[in-house]
Amino acid sequence: MRIGFDGKRICCNQRGLGNYGRNLVDSLTITHPELECTLFSPQRAGPALQQWESSFLAQPNHHLVTPTGAWALWGSGWRTIKPASLAAKDQLDIYHGLSHELPWGISQSGIKSVVTIHDLLYLRLPQHYSLIDRTVYHQKVLYSCRHADQIVAIGQQTKQDLIQLLAVPPERIEVIYQSCHPDFYHQLPQQDLQRISAKYQLPNEYLLYVGAITPAKNIAAIIHALSLLPSSIELPLVIVGHPTSYQLQLEQLIQQLNLKKRVIFLTIPQKDLPAIYQLATLFTFPSLFEGFGIPIIEALFSGTPVLTTQEPVFTEAGGNCSLYVNPNDYQAIANGIVQIIEDQDLQQQMSVAGREHAERFHYLLTAQHMFELYQRIVNS
Repeated sequence: MRIGFDGKRICCNQRGLGNYGRNLVDSLTITHPELECTLFSPQRAGPALQQWESSFLAQPNHHLVTPTGAWALWGSGWRTIKPASLAAKDQLDIYHGLSHELPWGISQSGIKSVVTIHDLLYLRLPQHYSLIDRTVYHQKVLYSCRHADQIVAIGQQTKQDLIQLLAVPPERIEVIYQSCHPDFYHQLPQQDLQRISAKYQLPNEYLLYVGAITPAKNIAAIIHALSLLPSSIELPLVIVGHPTSYQLQLEQLIQQLNLKKRVIFLTIPQKDLPAIYQLATLFTFPSLFEGFGIPIIEALFSGTPVLTTQEPVFTEAGGNCSLYVNPNDYQAIANGIVQIIEDQDLQQQMSVAGREHAERFHYLLTAQHMFELYQRIVNS
C-alpha cells in the first residue's frame, strides 16, 4: 500500500499537530514496515526536527516531496494545489490530510483520501480567533469533509461536533484516538530524573502545565488558584510552552498576585518532557475546550495525577482516574489541588489507575486502527 501524507505539520511543528503526524507515521512504520510512505511538505524540517526527518528518509520506502522551481517561493500555495496531481502521478493508494486539510482536486485525481479533524475550536470558541482565521479554517474544513472518502475524528467530542455543527453524516466519520510519543510510556531511571531536575533547577515538588500559552488554555485560572491555596501548600507552578504575547498578560497577573517566586516558565526540547512530567506532583489542565487533550495522555502515561476540566472531551481522555473541576471556578481548582496534594494514597491510586487507562491510547493501537481503515478504503 502506498500512502501520501500532508507533511507540513510533521516537518514544521514541534508539538501538537506535528506530534500527531510523526507519531502516526512512526507507529505505522513499526507495525507495517511494508507501507510506502510519502510526505508532501512545503519545506524541509527545521533544525529541531532534522533528526526525525533523517530517520524517516533512512527507510528505503519513505520519501519526502517538496516544491521546486517557482513553487518553492510559494510553499503554502504548492501545498494547496500540487499534492493531488503529484499523488496521482505517483499512483498512490491514499492521501491522508493529517490536520483538517486536503489539497484541491483530490476527489478528481483518482486518489482516495482521508482527513483527520482534530477539533472545531474556531466554532466552539470563536472569540479566540480572528475573522479571517475563522473564515479560512471553515472553508478548509468544509472542503475536506465534503471531498474525503473517510473522515477521522480524534475523539468522540470531535465526531459529535462534526455531526452537530457541520451536518456531516455520522457514517462518514471514524473515531481513531491519537496517542503520544512512546517516550512517555516508560518510567525513567532515577539518575535521568535527577539530571533533568538539576538542568532546569526544578523544585522537589511542583504543579505542572504543558501546552500552548494561549487564552483558551485558561492558564490564568491555575495562577488564580495558586493564590488561593492555604499557606501550608506553597507548591510552585511550572508552565511548559513556547512564549507568546499572551505570556506577558500572565506575567502581569503573576506580579499582581505576588506569585513571581512561585511560577516558572520553561521552553524545553521534546526529549526532556517525559522527565518533567514524571517529576511533577500534579498535572493541572483547566483548558476551556479541546479536540482531545494530548497533554492529559502524556501525564497519565507518565504516572502523574491529573486535574482537568469537567467536560466530556476531557473525561474521555482522563477517564475515571482524573479529578474534574469547573475551569472558571478558581476556588474549585484550588480545592482540587489541595484534595490531591494532601492525600498521598489518592495520588498513588490516581497514578496507577491513570497509567492503566492510558493504555487504550497506545500508539500501536492507533496505528492498527488506522491501517485497517486504509485497507477498507482501498478495497471499497
